[in-house]
Amino acid sequence: MSPQIQIATTPEEIERLYDFIRQFPFDYLSYLQWLEKCKRELELHYEHQNLGSLLVSLAELYAKENDYKRIQGDAHQENPVVSFMQKREYRIEAQESLYTAKKEN
Repeated sequence: MSPQIQIATTPEEIERLYDFIRQFPFDYLSYLQWLEKCKRELELHYEHQNLGSLLVSLAELYAKENDYKRIQGDAHQENPVVSFMQKREYRIEAQESLYTAKKEN
């Protein structure tokens, strides 16, 4: 059973999400400012599609400012994020079966 994506809609859910993300002290320049901006956007009740676009835009801006050559993602083929990213002109470069249908013992 794959986890289901849910939209944080209450102040309590937003705070839980913020606390969860904050526990990963990524060593990015401006990471904490990015995290605070995401929290503010959630608190302003951005709709689901706006939040996804916002997060991708922030990642793209960070990559550009830091001279990254590419942004690479990993998702199951059925994940809706695949079509979302393709609409943003990202392309699938490779596909690989990493998971089996049966759980291994």
